[in-house]
Amino acid sequence: MRRILPLTATALLLAACGGGGGATTGRLDSGVRGQVLRGPMCPVVTADNPCPDEPYATDVRILTAAGGQVATTHSGADGLFVVRLAPGHYVLMTDQGSPVDVVVKAHAFAQATVEYDTGIR
Repeated sequence: MRRILPLTATALLLAACGGGGGATTGRLDSGVRGQVLRGPMCPVVTADNPCPDEPYATDVRILTAAGGQVATTHSGADGLFVVRLAPGHYVLMTDQGSPVDVVVKAHAFAQATVEYDTGIR
């Protein structure tokens, strides 16, 4: 037998699932899909030894354009990560490397590559 919730209980449940922007555990259909790559991996790159950047597992912080942190995600061993976000402008950061600006549009996932600087020169 199915139970039907009263209208007020349903409204409260829906309100609890909503968010005021930023990351959420709800069913947002927008956010960022990306990969963290670390490099350089060699002090000298040549045609015989191109030494490409490698995928890297690390924390990725998601900040608003004003600098407030809204979420943290973790890239896997393949460097890949996915984070659901409300539409808006965000900055992706790792412990080392340059910030990456990302614009998330409604009903879409932005693509981003976050570079983690190894310091090898």
